[in-house]
Amino acid sequence: MPALFAAPDSADRFADVILPLSLPKVLSYGIPMQMQGRVAAGMRVEVSLGKNKVYAGIVLRVHNHPPEVYEVKPIRAVMDEKPVIRETQLRFWEWIAEYYVASLGEVMQAALPAHLKLSGETRLQWAPRDREAAVVWSETSLPAVHALQQKGVLRISELQLLVGRKMLITVLHELLHAECVIINDALEQRYKPRTEKVILLAQEYQDEMVLARAFDQLSRAPKQLDALMAFVTLSAKQGPRIRQAELLNDRRVTAPAIKALGERGIFQIEEIETERIPLRDTATNSAITFTPAQQEAFNTLEAGLAEKRVALLQ
Repeated sequence: MPALFAAPDSADRFADVILPLSLPKVLSYGIPMQMQGRVAAGMRVEVSLGKNKVYAGIVLRVHNHPPEVYEVKPIRAVMDEKPVIRETQLRFWEWIAEYYVASLGEVMQAALPAHLKLSGETRLQWAPRDREAAVVWSETSLPAVHALQQKGVLRISELQLLVGRKMLITVLHELLHAECVIINDALEQRYKPRTEKVILLAQEYQDEMVLARAFDQLSRAPKQLDALMAFVTLSAKQGPRIRQAELLNDRRVTAPAIKALGERGIFQIEEIETERIPLRDTATNSAITFTPAQQEAFNTLEAGLAEKRVALLQ
């Protein structure tokens, strides 16, 4: 074990930390020698997970039992001078997690108030309650105050860059105590629906005479002419709406030619949402072969359901 975590007879070399993630169990982190005696259950600590991820977690307990199945990492920083969560609350969280078959991380995220949830995505919004009141700021907090006044919103990660990791909690407490910021912990919408382009003839060019004139006009633009001819050929087989990806399967067709036809008003190009995972045809059911025990259970279930709406298998 690294000397970083002190001698084996120390009473508090390790801490189990609840992370804001759906993990099956808490992870143990080493308490560096300079932090020993300062870490207690219910405090927030900054820890790393993987190569580049940093999280703020709650210490569940401190102990002297190193993990056996993975290499222990050190706690990066202690974010509180005293616990922000009581022991009784931690025990209650454990009961909730067990009763509802949830992870402690999920319970913590639901239980913690917004100002205790510190992550790189949490935002501080400049919103002083009394705009006329004069607040005397500390020198440490002034850079953050000026940045908030100019930008209106700062992420916690940006605030940490301004004031440093060690002073982050102090500055945050000062801002909250002065009632000049509110914490916006809304999650960003990261999911973006998958879309694809669909092409159809503009209403005007659905007339055969107008379409014929368009072919004549494109005699000096062979690439666009090829694209239009390929579209007409496909639409005769598949209908008026053709996926751009399918049209591009024709070697004569290029994306710039399709775009040019759209700019001319000949093509109408629409972008529609599509399934990320194509749905399979589930209409056909393959035959199922039961084992003797399964067949017996199936027959018993069928007989029970024929008599009542609910059947109990024993």
